[in-house]
Amino acid sequence: MNKKELLIILSLISTSAFSQLGLFNEGGDGLIFHIGQDDAVQAESDITNLTGATIEFENGGTPALALKGNFLNSTSGTYTLGTETIEFNGAALQSADFGGDDIYGLLTNNASNISIDRHVTITGSLDYSTGHLISTTSAYPTIETTGVTTGADDDSHNNGPIAKNFDATTEFTYPVGNGTNYRYSTFTPASASAVTIRSTYYGAAYADYSYNAPIYKISRTEYWDMYRTSGAINGVVSLSWDTESGGVTTIADLLIAYYDGTDWTTAGGNNHTGNTTAGDVESNADWSIYDRYFTLATSSADNALPVELTRFEAEKEKKTARLEWETTAEINSDYFSIQKSTNGIDFTEISQVGAAGTSTETVSYYNYDFNPLIGKNYYKLVIIDQDGTSEESKIRVVQFDGNGRENLAMNIFPNPAQSVANFNYTAPEDGIYYIKVFSITGKLVYSANVLGVVGKGQFNLNVSTFESGKYIVQFLSPSGEVINNSIGKI
Repeated sequence: MNKKELLIILSLISTSAFSQLGLFNEGGDGLIFHIGQDDAVQAESDITNLTGATIEFENGGTPALALKGNFLNSTSGTYTLGTETIEFNGAALQSADFGGDDIYGLLTNNASNISIDRHVTITGSLDYSTGHLISTTSAYPTIETTGVTTGADDDSHNNGPIAKNFDATTEFTYPVGNGTNYRYSTFTPASASAVTIRSTYYGAAYADYSYNAPIYKISRTEYWDMYRTSGAINGVVSLSWDTESGGVTTIADLLIAYYDGTDWTTAGGNNHTGNTTAGDVESNADWSIYDRYFTLATSSADNALPVELTRFEAEKEKKTARLEWETTAEINSDYFSIQKSTNGIDFTEISQVGAAGTSTETVSYYNYDFNPLIGKNYYKLVIIDQDGTSEESKIRVVQFDGNGRENLAMNIFPNPAQSVANFNYTAPEDGIYYIKVFSITGKLVYSANVLGVVGKGQFNLNVSTFESGKYIVQFLSPSGEVINNSIGKI
Protein backbone atom coordinates (compact mmCIF):
# COMPACT_ATOMS: atom_id res chain seq x y z
CA MET A 1 0.00 0.00 0.00
CA ASN A 2 1.49 3.35 -0.98
CA LYS A 3 1.19 6.57 0.97
CA LYS A 4 -1.66 7.98 -1.11
CA GLU A 5 -3.69 4.78 -0.75
CA LEU A 6 -3.28 4.93 3.04
CA LEU A 7 -4.58 8.50 3.11
CA ILE A 8 -7.54 7.75 0.87
CA ILE A 9 -8.60 4.81 3.03
CA LEU A 10 -8.32 6.89 6.20
CA SER A 11 -10.48 9.65 4.71
CA LEU A 12 -13.28 7.20 4.01
CA ILE A 13 -13.61 5.71 7.48
CA SER A 14 -16.66 7.14 9.22
CA THR A 15 -15.76 6.86 12.90
CA SER A 16 -12.07 6.40 13.68
CA ALA A 17 -8.78 5.41 12.08
CA PHE A 18 -5.39 4.35 13.37
CA SER A 19 -2.15 4.74 11.44
CA GLN A 20 0.76 2.61 12.65
CA LEU A 21 2.99 4.98 10.69
CA GLY A 22 2.56 8.67 10.02
CA LEU A 23 0.45 10.45 7.43
CA PHE A 24 2.31 11.77 4.38
CA ASN A 25 0.30 13.76 1.84
CA GLU A 26 2.65 14.70 -1.00
CA GLY A 27 0.03 16.36 -3.21
CA GLY A 28 -0.42 15.69 -6.87
CA ASP A 29 -3.75 14.92 -8.50
CA GLY A 30 -5.41 17.26 -6.00
CA LEU A 31 -5.37 14.66 -3.23
CA ILE A 32 -7.55 15.70 -0.26
CA PHE A 33 -7.39 14.16 3.21
CA HIS A 34 -10.82 14.83 4.72
CA ILE A 35 -11.90 14.20 8.33
CA GLY A 36 -15.64 14.17 8.88
CA GLN A 37 -17.66 15.66 11.72
CA ASP A 38 -17.43 12.63 14.03
CA ASP A 39 -14.20 11.09 12.70
CA ALA A 40 -11.11 10.56 14.84
CA VAL A 41 -7.67 9.77 13.40
CA GLN A 42 -4.60 8.81 15.44
CA ALA A 43 -1.18 8.94 13.74
CA GLU A 44 1.73 7.26 15.51
CA SER A 45 4.33 9.45 13.83
CA ASP A 46 4.54 12.67 11.77
CA ILE A 47 1.80 14.31 9.74
CA THR A 48 3.13 16.04 6.62
CA ASN A 49 1.06 17.98 4.06
CA LEU A 50 3.18 19.11 1.10
CA THR A 51 2.70 21.40 -1.90
CA GLY A 52 -0.56 20.80 -3.72
CA ALA A 53 -1.99 18.63 -0.94
CA THR A 54 -4.98 19.42 1.27
CA ILE A 55 -6.02 18.51 4.79
CA GLU A 56 -9.58 19.56 5.53
CA PHE A 57 -12.01 19.16 8.41
CA GLU A 58 -15.78 19.13 8.60
CA ASN A 59 -17.28 22.41 9.79
CA GLY A 60 -19.53 20.83 12.40
CA GLY A 61 -19.38 18.08 14.96
CA THR A 62 -16.05 17.11 16.56
CA PRO A 63 -13.54 16.02 13.92
CA ALA A 64 -10.33 15.00 15.70
CA LEU A 65 -6.76 14.43 14.54
CA ALA A 66 -4.14 13.22 17.03
CA LEU A 67 -0.46 12.57 16.41
CA LYS A 68 2.64 11.40 18.25
CA GLY A 69 5.13 13.03 15.86
CA ASN A 70 5.53 16.45 14.28
CA PHE A 71 2.94 18.36 12.22
CA LEU A 72 4.15 20.07 9.05
CA ASN A 73 1.86 21.86 6.62
CA SER A 74 3.85 23.31 3.74
CA THR A 75 3.22 26.97 2.97
CA SER A 76 2.06 25.73 -0.45
CA GLY A 77 -0.13 23.04 1.10
CA THR A 78 -3.71 23.72 2.13
CA TYR A 79 -5.15 23.38 5.62
CA THR A 80 -8.91 23.95 5.67
CA LEU A 81 -10.21 24.40 9.18
CA GLY A 82 -13.58 23.25 10.41
CA THR A 83 -14.40 22.57 14.04
CA GLU A 84 -11.45 20.25 14.56
CA THR A 85 -9.16 19.55 17.49
CA ILE A 86 -5.50 18.75 16.77
CA GLU A 87 -4.13 16.76 19.71
CA PHE A 88 -0.38 16.38 20.27
CA ASN A 89 0.00 13.23 22.38
CA GLY A 90 3.56 12.06 21.78
CA ALA A 91 6.21 11.08 24.31
CA ALA A 92 9.08 13.24 22.99
CA LEU A 93 9.17 16.95 22.12
CA GLN A 94 6.82 17.62 19.17
CA SER A 95 6.82 20.54 16.74
CA ALA A 96 3.84 22.23 15.09
CA ASP A 97 4.03 24.13 11.80
CA PHE A 98 0.62 24.81 10.23
CA GLY A 99 2.12 26.67 7.27
CA GLY A 100 0.62 30.02 8.23
CA ASP A 101 -2.96 28.73 8.00
CA ASP A 102 -5.53 29.22 10.76
CA ILE A 103 -6.68 26.24 12.84
CA TYR A 104 -9.75 25.78 15.01
CA GLY A 105 -8.60 23.84 18.06
CA LEU A 106 -5.35 22.58 19.61
CA LEU A 107 -4.91 20.26 22.62
CA THR A 108 -1.60 19.76 24.46
CA ASN A 109 -1.26 16.22 25.80
CA ASN A 110 2.49 15.63 25.89
CA ALA A 111 4.58 15.93 29.05
CA SER A 112 7.66 16.53 26.86
CA ASN A 113 6.02 19.67 25.39
CA ILE A 114 5.08 21.01 21.96
CA SER A 115 6.96 23.78 20.15
CA ILE A 116 5.30 26.24 17.79
CA ASP A 117 7.51 26.62 14.70
CA ARG A 118 5.42 29.22 12.82
CA HIS A 119 2.81 31.81 13.77
CA VAL A 120 -0.64 30.27 14.00
CA THR A 121 -4.07 31.80 14.68
CA ILE A 122 -6.53 29.69 16.66
CA THR A 123 -10.18 30.52 16.03
CA GLY A 124 -11.74 28.01 18.46
CA SER A 125 -10.06 26.72 21.61
CA LEU A 126 -6.49 26.21 22.81
CA ASP A 127 -6.73 23.56 25.53
CA TYR A 128 -3.86 22.86 27.93
CA SER A 129 -3.94 19.36 29.44
CA THR A 130 -0.42 17.99 29.80
CA GLY A 131 2.88 19.64 28.92
CA HIS A 132 3.67 23.14 27.76
CA LEU A 133 3.31 24.96 24.47
CA ILE A 134 6.74 26.46 23.76
CA SER A 135 6.77 29.62 21.65
CA THR A 136 9.11 32.46 20.69
CA THR A 137 8.68 36.01 19.42
CA SER A 138 9.12 34.67 15.88
CA ALA A 139 6.62 31.81 16.25
CA TYR A 140 3.70 31.99 18.66
CA PRO A 141 -0.07 31.35 18.80
CA THR A 142 -2.65 34.13 18.43
CA ILE A 143 -6.13 33.59 19.84
CA GLU A 144 -8.76 35.02 17.49
CA THR A 145 -11.57 37.25 18.77
CA THR A 146 -13.81 34.16 18.78
CA GLY A 147 -11.20 31.96 20.48
CA VAL A 148 -10.65 30.90 24.08
CA THR A 149 -8.08 29.02 26.17
CA THR A 150 -8.72 26.44 28.90
CA GLY A 151 -6.93 24.30 31.45
CA ALA A 152 -3.69 26.23 32.06
CA ASP A 153 -1.84 25.49 35.31
CA ASP A 154 1.69 24.91 36.60
CA ASP A 155 1.97 21.65 34.64
CA SER A 156 0.56 22.92 31.35
CA HIS A 157 0.68 26.48 30.00
CA ASN A 158 2.26 28.68 27.34
CA ASN A 159 6.01 28.89 27.90
CA GLY A 160 6.70 31.90 25.73
CA PRO A 161 4.61 34.62 24.07
CA ILE A 162 0.93 34.28 23.17
CA ALA A 163 -1.28 36.97 21.57
CA LYS A 164 -5.00 37.78 21.59
CA ASN A 165 -7.07 39.61 18.99
CA PHE A 166 -9.72 41.89 20.56
CA ASP A 167 -12.80 43.59 19.14
CA ALA A 168 -14.73 44.02 22.41
CA THR A 169 -14.11 45.19 25.97
CA THR A 170 -14.00 41.63 27.34
CA GLU A 171 -11.10 40.65 29.62
CA PHE A 172 -8.75 37.94 28.35
CA THR A 173 -6.48 35.84 30.58
CA TYR A 174 -3.10 35.01 29.07
CA PRO A 175 -2.11 31.42 30.04
CA VAL A 176 1.60 32.22 30.40
CA GLY A 177 4.38 30.83 32.59
CA ASN A 178 8.02 29.79 32.45
CA GLY A 179 7.66 26.00 32.16
CA THR A 180 7.49 25.60 35.93
CA ASN A 181 5.17 28.28 37.30
CA TYR A 182 1.87 29.35 35.74
CA ARG A 183 1.73 33.14 36.13
CA TYR A 184 -1.15 34.57 34.16
CA SER A 185 -1.67 38.17 33.11
CA THR A 186 -4.88 39.74 31.77
CA PHE A 187 -5.85 42.61 29.50
CA THR A 188 -9.17 44.43 29.16
CA PRO A 189 -9.45 46.87 26.21
CA ALA A 190 -10.79 50.34 26.93
CA SER A 191 -13.01 50.30 23.83
CA ALA A 192 -14.44 47.82 21.33
CA SER A 193 -11.96 48.48 18.55
CA ALA A 194 -9.55 46.06 16.91
CA VAL A 195 -6.29 45.57 18.80
CA THR A 196 -3.83 42.71 19.31
CA ILE A 197 -1.91 42.36 22.58
CA ARG A 198 0.85 39.82 23.17
CA SER A 199 1.98 38.69 26.64
CA THR A 200 5.16 36.91 27.75
CA TYR A 201 6.17 35.88 31.28
CA TYR A 202 9.80 35.83 32.47
CA GLY A 203 10.61 34.05 35.72
CA ALA A 204 13.69 36.15 36.37
CA ALA A 205 14.60 39.69 37.39
CA TYR A 206 14.61 42.53 34.88
CA ALA A 207 18.07 44.03 34.41
CA ASP A 208 17.24 47.44 35.95
CA TYR A 209 15.99 47.56 39.57
CA SER A 210 15.63 51.35 40.02
CA TYR A 211 12.17 52.64 40.92
CA ASN A 212 10.23 55.76 41.92
CA ALA A 213 7.95 56.60 44.84
CA PRO A 214 5.43 55.51 46.03
CA ILE A 215 7.01 52.13 45.26
CA TYR A 216 8.79 50.65 48.29
CA LYS A 217 10.05 47.49 46.56
CA ILE A 218 9.72 45.77 43.22
CA SER A 219 9.89 42.07 42.51
CA ARG A 220 13.25 40.80 41.33
CA THR A 221 12.00 37.33 40.55
CA GLU A 222 9.66 37.93 37.60
CA TYR A 223 8.21 40.34 35.06
CA TRP A 224 5.81 40.37 32.09
CA ASP A 225 6.15 41.87 28.61
CA MET A 226 2.81 43.23 27.30
CA TYR A 227 3.25 44.17 23.64
CA ARG A 228 0.66 45.78 21.35
CA THR A 229 1.35 44.29 17.93
CA SER A 230 -1.48 46.11 16.11
CA GLY A 231 -4.17 48.68 16.80
CA ALA A 232 -4.08 51.71 19.09
CA ILE A 233 -6.34 50.79 22.02
CA ASN A 234 -5.18 51.00 25.63
CA GLY A 235 -6.71 49.19 28.58
CA VAL A 236 -6.36 47.60 32.00
CA VAL A 237 -3.56 45.16 32.82
CA SER A 238 -3.64 42.71 35.72
CA LEU A 239 -0.85 40.50 37.06
CA SER A 240 -1.04 37.40 39.23
CA TRP A 241 0.90 36.30 42.28
CA ASP A 242 1.31 33.02 44.16
CA THR A 243 3.63 31.55 46.77
CA GLU A 244 6.56 31.69 44.34
CA SER A 245 6.20 35.48 44.17
CA GLY A 246 7.33 35.92 47.76
CA GLY A 247 5.85 36.96 51.07
CA VAL A 248 2.56 38.70 50.30
CA THR A 249 0.97 39.68 53.61
CA THR A 250 -0.86 42.97 52.91
CA ILE A 251 -2.73 42.61 49.64
CA ALA A 252 -4.00 46.19 49.60
CA ASP A 253 -0.41 47.51 49.30
CA LEU A 254 0.39 45.55 46.14
CA LEU A 255 0.95 47.61 42.99
CA ILE A 256 1.68 47.05 39.35
CA ALA A 257 4.86 48.74 38.19
CA TYR A 258 5.86 49.46 34.60
CA TYR A 259 9.32 50.22 33.23
CA ASP A 260 9.46 53.66 31.60
CA GLY A 261 12.86 53.11 30.01
CA THR A 262 14.73 54.50 33.01
CA ASP A 263 12.92 53.50 36.20
CA TRP A 264 10.03 51.38 37.44
CA THR A 265 6.97 53.57 38.02
CA THR A 266 3.60 52.73 39.53
CA ALA A 267 0.76 51.80 37.17
CA GLY A 268 -1.66 51.66 40.09
CA GLY A 269 -3.03 48.92 42.29
CA ASN A 270 -6.78 48.27 42.07
CA ASN A 271 -9.35 45.51 42.52
CA HIS A 272 -7.11 43.15 44.46
CA THR A 273 -8.48 39.60 44.47
CA GLY A 274 -7.48 36.38 46.21
CA ASN A 275 -5.48 36.01 49.40
CA THR A 276 -1.86 35.99 50.58
CA THR A 277 -1.32 32.67 48.77
CA ALA A 278 -2.59 33.60 45.30
CA GLY A 279 -4.47 36.38 43.57
CA ASP A 280 -4.14 39.26 41.13
CA VAL A 281 -4.07 43.05 41.02
CA GLU A 282 -5.17 45.51 38.32
CA SER A 283 -3.51 48.62 36.92
CA ASN A 284 -5.22 51.96 36.56
CA ALA A 285 -7.80 52.23 33.78
CA ASP A 286 -6.91 52.95 30.15
CA TRP A 287 -3.25 52.13 30.59
CA SER A 288 -0.98 52.73 27.63
CA ILE A 289 0.25 49.42 26.17
CA TYR A 290 3.11 49.39 23.72
CA ASP A 291 5.96 47.00 24.46
CA ARG A 292 5.65 47.66 28.18
CA TYR A 293 7.40 45.66 30.89
CA PHE A 294 5.31 45.13 34.01
CA THR A 295 6.02 43.56 37.40
CA LEU A 296 4.62 43.39 40.92
CA ALA A 297 5.53 46.06 43.44
CA THR A 298 4.55 47.09 46.95
CA SER A 299 3.99 50.45 48.59
CA SER A 300 5.05 49.20 52.04
CA ALA A 301 7.52 46.90 53.78
CA ASP A 302 4.68 44.50 54.67
CA ASN A 303 5.05 42.60 51.40
CA ALA A 304 8.48 41.01 51.20
CA LEU A 305 8.56 40.45 47.42
CA PRO A 306 11.96 38.70 47.27
CA VAL A 307 14.44 41.23 46.02
CA GLU A 308 17.76 39.71 46.99
CA LEU A 309 17.94 35.98 46.34
CA THR A 310 19.06 35.15 42.80
CA ARG A 311 20.04 31.49 43.22
CA PHE A 312 19.35 28.65 45.64
CA GLU A 313 20.53 25.10 44.89
CA ALA A 314 20.67 21.87 46.88
CA GLU A 315 22.80 18.96 45.71
CA LYS A 316 24.02 15.62 47.02
CA GLU A 317 27.71 15.69 47.89
CA LYS A 318 28.84 12.24 48.98
CA LYS A 319 26.77 11.55 52.12
CA THR A 320 25.75 15.17 52.74
CA ALA A 321 23.49 17.72 51.07
CA ARG A 322 25.28 20.90 50.04
CA LEU A 323 23.16 24.06 49.92
CA GLU A 324 24.33 27.09 47.94
CA TRP A 325 22.72 30.47 47.34
CA GLU A 326 23.53 33.97 46.13
CA THR A 327 22.14 37.44 46.70
CA THR A 328 22.71 40.51 44.56
CA ALA A 329 21.37 43.07 47.02
CA GLU A 330 20.48 43.00 50.71
CA ILE A 331 18.88 45.70 52.80
CA ASN A 332 18.88 45.20 56.58
CA SER A 333 18.99 41.40 56.24
CA ASP A 334 19.63 39.51 59.51
CA TYR A 335 20.11 35.79 58.83
CA PHE A 336 19.09 32.83 56.69
CA SER A 337 17.13 30.00 58.26
CA ILE A 338 17.79 26.67 56.49
CA GLN A 339 14.78 24.42 56.81
CA LYS A 340 14.17 20.79 55.87
CA SER A 341 11.10 18.63 55.32
CA THR A 342 10.38 15.01 54.46
CA ASN A 343 7.08 15.75 52.74
CA GLY A 344 7.55 19.23 51.25
CA ILE A 345 4.92 20.68 53.60
CA ASP A 346 6.10 20.54 57.21
CA PHE A 347 9.51 22.19 57.61
CA THR A 348 11.87 22.44 60.59
CA GLU A 349 14.96 24.59 60.95
CA ILE A 350 18.26 22.70 60.81
CA SER A 351 20.71 25.63 60.87
CA GLN A 352 21.18 29.39 60.55
CA VAL A 353 23.64 31.42 58.49
CA GLY A 354 24.33 35.09 59.16
CA ALA A 355 23.43 37.52 56.36
CA ALA A 356 25.44 40.44 54.95
CA GLY A 357 23.09 43.05 56.42
CA THR A 358 23.20 45.69 53.70
CA SER A 359 25.00 45.03 50.44
CA THR A 360 24.78 45.99 46.79
CA GLU A 361 27.30 43.34 45.67
CA THR A 362 26.83 39.67 44.84
CA VAL A 363 27.28 37.60 48.00
CA SER A 364 27.62 33.79 47.89
CA TYR A 365 26.67 31.48 50.77
CA TYR A 366 26.78 27.75 51.44
CA ASN A 367 25.92 25.27 54.16
CA TYR A 368 25.59 21.51 54.64
CA ASP A 369 23.02 19.09 55.92
CA PHE A 370 25.23 16.39 57.47
CA ASN A 371 22.29 14.18 58.38
CA PRO A 372 20.08 13.74 55.31
CA LEU A 373 17.43 11.04 55.44
CA ILE A 374 17.01 8.16 53.01
CA GLY A 375 14.50 9.22 50.39
CA LYS A 376 13.54 12.76 49.40
CA ASN A 377 14.86 15.68 51.47
CA TYR A 378 13.11 19.02 50.83
CA TYR A 379 15.02 22.24 51.58
CA LYS A 380 14.10 25.92 51.62
CA LEU A 381 15.61 29.18 52.82
CA VAL A 382 13.76 31.65 54.98
CA ILE A 383 15.36 35.09 54.75
CA ILE A 384 14.87 37.04 57.98
CA ASP A 385 15.23 40.84 57.95
CA GLN A 386 16.29 42.88 60.96
CA ASP A 387 12.74 44.16 61.38
CA GLY A 388 11.50 40.58 61.72
CA THR A 389 9.88 40.31 58.29
CA SER A 390 10.72 37.25 56.23
CA GLU A 391 10.48 35.76 52.77
CA GLU A 392 10.96 32.23 51.50
CA SER A 393 12.87 30.68 48.64
CA LYS A 394 11.67 28.04 46.25
CA ILE A 395 11.88 24.46 47.51
CA ARG A 396 14.75 22.20 46.38
CA VAL A 397 14.81 18.40 46.63
CA VAL A 398 17.74 16.02 47.15
CA GLN A 399 17.24 12.24 46.89
CA PHE A 400 19.30 9.81 48.97
CA ASP A 401 18.88 6.14 48.03
CA GLY A 402 20.77 4.63 50.94
CA ASN A 403 23.35 2.84 48.77
CA GLY A 404 26.04 5.49 48.93
CA ARG A 405 25.82 6.16 45.18
CA GLU A 406 25.57 9.71 43.90
CA ASN A 407 22.59 10.64 41.72
CA LEU A 408 23.20 12.06 38.26
CA ALA A 409 22.32 15.75 38.51
CA MET A 410 23.00 19.10 36.90
CA ASN A 411 22.13 22.74 37.33
CA ILE A 412 22.85 25.72 35.13
CA PHE A 413 23.29 29.31 36.18
CA PRO A 414 22.81 32.06 35.35
CA ASN A 415 19.69 30.96 33.53
CA PRO A 416 18.84 32.60 31.21
CA ALA A 417 22.42 33.42 30.17
CA GLN A 418 23.87 35.95 27.77
CA SER A 419 27.38 34.65 27.14
CA VAL A 420 28.67 31.95 29.49
CA ALA A 421 26.66 29.70 31.83
CA ASN A 422 28.15 27.65 34.65
CA PHE A 423 27.24 23.97 34.19
CA ASN A 424 27.47 22.22 37.57
CA TYR A 425 26.96 18.49 37.66
CA THR A 426 27.07 15.51 40.02
CA ALA A 427 28.70 12.36 38.62
CA PRO A 428 27.60 8.96 39.99
CA GLU A 429 30.51 7.12 38.29
CA ASP A 430 33.88 7.72 36.69
CA GLY A 431 34.01 8.06 32.90
CA ILE A 432 33.09 10.19 29.90
CA TYR A 433 29.94 12.31 30.20
CA TYR A 434 28.26 13.92 27.20
CA ILE A 435 26.52 17.29 27.06
CA LYS A 436 24.18 18.02 24.17
CA VAL A 437 22.13 21.17 23.56
CA PHE A 438 19.10 21.10 21.28
CA SER A 439 16.91 23.88 19.94
CA ILE A 440 13.21 23.65 20.75
CA THR A 441 12.74 22.17 17.27
CA GLY A 442 15.06 19.28 18.15
CA LYS A 443 18.13 20.48 16.21
CA LEU A 444 21.49 19.71 17.84
CA VAL A 445 23.30 23.04 18.28
CA TYR A 446 26.11 22.09 20.68
CA SER A 447 27.84 18.98 21.98
CA ALA A 448 30.81 18.35 24.25
CA ASN A 449 32.19 15.70 26.58
CA VAL A 450 33.90 15.85 29.92
CA LEU A 451 35.88 13.31 31.95
CA GLY A 452 33.92 13.00 35.17
CA VAL A 453 34.85 11.45 38.49
CA VAL A 454 32.44 10.55 41.26
CA GLY A 455 31.26 13.72 42.96
CA LYS A 456 30.74 17.29 41.78
CA GLY A 457 32.17 18.90 38.70
CA GLN A 458 31.81 22.06 36.65
CA PHE A 459 32.53 23.46 33.21
CA ASN A 460 31.64 26.62 31.32
CA LEU A 461 28.92 26.41 28.67
CA ASN A 462 29.47 29.15 26.07
CA VAL A 463 26.10 30.28 24.66
CA SER A 464 27.28 33.56 23.15
CA THR A 465 26.76 32.29 19.59
CA PHE A 466 23.29 30.88 20.29
CA GLU A 467 20.25 32.71 18.97
CA SER A 468 17.93 34.14 21.61
CA GLY A 469 15.38 31.64 22.84
CA LYS A 470 15.01 28.44 24.82
CA TYR A 471 17.13 25.30 24.51
CA ILE A 472 17.03 21.76 25.89
CA VAL A 473 20.21 20.56 27.62
CA GLN A 474 20.82 16.80 27.74
CA PHE A 475 23.38 15.23 30.09
CA LEU A 476 24.38 11.59 29.52
CA SER A 477 26.35 9.39 31.92
CA PRO A 478 28.85 6.68 30.87
CA SER A 479 26.27 3.98 31.70
CA GLY A 480 23.58 5.61 29.55
CA GLU A 481 21.55 7.45 32.21
CA VAL A 482 20.07 10.65 30.77
CA ILE A 483 18.66 13.77 32.42
CA ASN A 484 17.34 16.93 30.78
CA ASN A 485 17.19 20.59 31.72
CA SER A 486 16.52 23.82 29.86
CA ILE A 487 18.42 27.06 29.38
CA GLY A 488 17.39 30.41 27.99
CA LYS A 489 19.64 32.61 25.82
CA ILE A 490 19.14 36.37 26.07
